[in-house]
Amino acid sequence: MSCGKNRLVMPISFRYASAANDSSVACHGHPAVGGSSRISVTRYGRSVNGVFDPLTAKGGTLLHQFAINPAVREFIPPEANVIAHRRTTPLFGLGLIEAIPDETIRQNAQLAKPDGVKGKLSTITDVASGQPRVGRFGWKAQHA
Repeated sequence: MSCGKNRLVMPISFRYASAANDSSVACHGHPAVGGSSRISVTRYGRSVNGVFDPLTAKGGTLLHQFAINPAVREFIPPEANVIAHRRTTPLFGLGLIEAIPDETIRQNAQLAKPDGVKGKLSTITDVASGQPRVGRFGWKAQHA
């Protein structure tokens, strides 16, 4: 994904940055460094009778809104009938959240709350270790 002039951001790291202004702050700078962004992410796919098709052959599910060459800019395929726009999540405090042991999160999720609300854990397989972990990052706690 590109966030503007001369910036190409890949899922894990920057591949190209031409100046100090071309950094993560360009996309995660609202209201301050490490914050959210005014740029939204668009996801799309097709749902028929409750079965989701990510339209992989059409490049789905992430719409790459920006391109260095405007001639190769992506568009939502006409077959898509599910479209979601999401704002980027802020980066504030992620190190603090990462430092909380999985067991502490599991225990807190089980605590009885006075209003009857109880947490629901997202258990995922950690990519680095291959071990089950409590999901805590991403829009749906899909990353450990």
